[in-house]
Amino acid sequence: MSNQWNLCIICQVSTVEKLSSLSTKGQQTLLDAVNTRKDDVFRRLHDEYSSLADVDIERLCYHKSCYKSYTSRVNLEKFVMPDVNNLKDTSNANQPCCSHPVQTRSMFTPFDWTTCIFCKHKSYKRDKNLRHLESDERLQKISELADHKRDLELKSLLFFGRI
Repeated sequence: MSNQWNLCIICQVSTVEKLSSLSTKGQQTLLDAVNTRKDDVFRRLHDEYSSLADVDIERLCYHKSCYKSYTSRVNLEKFVMPDVNNLKDTSNANQPCCSHPVQTRSMFTPFDWTTCIFCKHKSYKRDKNLRHLESDERLQKISELADHKRDLELKSLLFFGRI
């Protein structure tokens, strides 16, 4: 898995969207997001550099929509584990065992069927790039990937049959 430096560092896809360079603040924001997510972008950078501090940040370019989604606080919260040291004393039997309540279907926001389940980019009626999941094998592979990446949102879409 290698970076193609002439493509967006996040999606590694060539689109009609213009590529942008990172500002000084944007560099740190992106590196913080990469370090938090520890996803494919992290693995690609780690394959070429021994640490994120060694990354030649000037080479990185991105699509603004990818950067916005990738560095969004809401999206990054899914990758942050709660701090065990800050949890309250759970010796009381009446307290819940988890700091987060169990989420039911009604607690999830409705799924926008015009967006891709992976990149969350909106597709339009004439766009033929958005594919439907038509086989059980594909659903199984996506489910395994969601488990591996601990993507609860994607897992819930699969589990509750909203895909």
